[in-house]
Amino acid sequence: MGLLSKLVMLPFIATVLVSPEVNIDYSGSVSPYDGSPVAEESEIVAKSVQLPDGSTYDRDSHTFNYSVSGYQGQVSSTVCNGMIVTDSVTITLPEEMDAILYCKGKEATDVDLAEITEPGSYSLVVSGQETDKQVLSFDIVSEKTGQITSYTLPEGFVIQTVEKDDVMQAPNYSRTVDLSAEGAYDIAYRCTSSGINYSLRVEIDHTLPTVEFVGINGSVANGPVTITGLAETDTVKVIFNDEEVNAPSNGVLRSVGSYRVTVFDDAGNSVSKDFTIRMYLNVQGIIFVALIVAVFIGVGVYMYVSRKRLRVR
Repeated sequence: MGLLSKLVMLPFIATVLVSPEVNIDYSGSVSPYDGSPVAEESEIVAKSVQLPDGSTYDRDSHTFNYSVSGYQGQVSSTVCNGMIVTDSVTITLPEEMDAILYCKGKEATDVDLAEITEPGSYSLVVSGQETDKQVLSFDIVSEKTGQITSYTLPEGFVIQTVEKDDVMQAPNYSRTVDLSAEGAYDIAYRCTSSGINYSLRVEIDHTLPTVEFVGINGSVANGPVTITGLAETDTVKVIFNDEEVNAPSNGVLRSVGSYRVTVFDDAGNSVSKDFTIRMYLNVQGIIFVALIVAVFIGVGVYMYVSRKRLRVR
């Protein structure tokens, strides 16, 4: 057999040098210089993500940013338009921006935009070049609440799972969760643009406070009015003659005048009663009147006896 044949039959042995930083299980593109993996352009995570409602999400600051015509700066918020949360909310405005925050339809002048904590329905209105524009709306609710009956997710968000009282509910392919039934809800949802997951955990309680206003006939009381059935977690708001006053600790209202009394439970549910307490005599008043009458009688008797003595003389 010739030398050439012997060389062909010899096994071919090759040495492959692999950089210690290279993942040999990687199947994507590699650098021609050192063999390290190279991320495809589609795999690069953008810092800013465009959302369907026109806002952008900033991954570094974890904020939603909204542009307003006529302003160079943007409205920055820790929640996006239409979100319901139980945590506080922070809103940052450019210095030159003219904006008003409303809560339940009233201007919230005493609210700090750096930390909005009070439960309520909020909207931020910015004065633009042509007209005022509502840039942002959101709800802050307590962990136990009766203030919402449904949650329609913001545009560009999808429901992942819904649990009620620790029981997984049927898949929901819409963007709305029905919260009309009482119970403990755990809603998991996702922003399709950023890929970030969110959740809302609330206990829904729509039952009104079970209180009674004793002493009222229709809308009029001829004596003290007593609020009965108050729970320890209930709060009472009293408007007396168009001014807010402290609610009595014993639940008894005595002063003569017009009232609007509202009782709130710990879920925000409330009942109100309008009535008027007319002039009446209490025990002290009866005693006082009796003393006056006694004095008049005594004076009358004294004068009668005095005149009779004078006549006898």
